[in-house]
Formats: sequence, C-alpha cells, structure tokens
Amino acid sequence: MTNQILIALISSLSAISGSIIAFIGNAITSRINEKKKFNIENRETKLKLYSDFIMKLQNYINNSTSENFDQLSECLNEMKLIGGAKVVAVASEYYIRFFNQDIKLDSNSHKIFQEDLINAMREDLSMKKVDKHLSLLANKKNHPV
Repeated sequence: MTNQILIALISSLSAISGSIIAFIGNAITSRINEKKKFNIENRETKLKLYSDFIMKLQNYINNSTSENFDQLSECLNEMKLIGGAKVVAVASEYYIRFFNQDIKLDSNSHKIFQEDLINAMREDLSMKKVDKHLSLLANKKNHPV
C-alpha cells in the first residue's frame, strides 16, 4: 500500500508541476508579446511625432509666423514627454539657439543642428545614421522657383 501512495503522490506532483510550468511559460510569452506590441506602438508614435516636428520646423523656417512658432513649440513640448533623451537634448539645444536673440546661427550651424537632430531621431527609431544630405530643404526665399 505504501508503493501505491507513493506512485499516486508522484503522479499528482508531476501533474501539478506540468501545470505550473505551462502557466509560467504562458505568462512569459504573454509578457514578451505585450512588450513587443508596446515597442511597436511606441515607435509608431515617435515616428509620427518626429515627422510632425520636422514639418513644423520646416514650416517655421519657410514662414516665420507666430502661429508656426506656436505649433513648433507645442510639438517640441510633446516631444519632451515622448521622445528619446538624445532627440530631446538636440532638439531643445537647437530650439534655444535658433530663437535666442543674442546668438545668430549661420547656415552651416543650422545644417549641423538639423543633421544631428535627424540622426538622433533615426537612432531612436533603430535606423542607421546617414552622413550626408540630412538638413532640411532650402528656405523658400532662397528657392529658385
């Protein structure tokens, strides 16, 4: 009778162990899938935000109105909440220098800031950096059309 109890106990422990292992496996798989989904959604949100910021910056460069300034500022503030640390640092520094009356950025400084900003965005989105031709399009005042 002792052998029968021992066999029943081992069978019960095996079933319980199998259930626990399955539960842990499902929990880990679920967590991994949730994290992947979050990362995909976070990347999409950042991509839209970064695109909006670049467009608003371009709009302001082409047409320096108070409305365009407000839209650019609002977008930067949103980026401070959601954007990657390096993106926020570069964008904030550029914004401060761009709008500081005591510091006048020459066209090369604008180009360097814009390239650094775009590359920081690309890096945050897990994209490769690009070495050339990243600055924004020419100001429409300088456009040949």
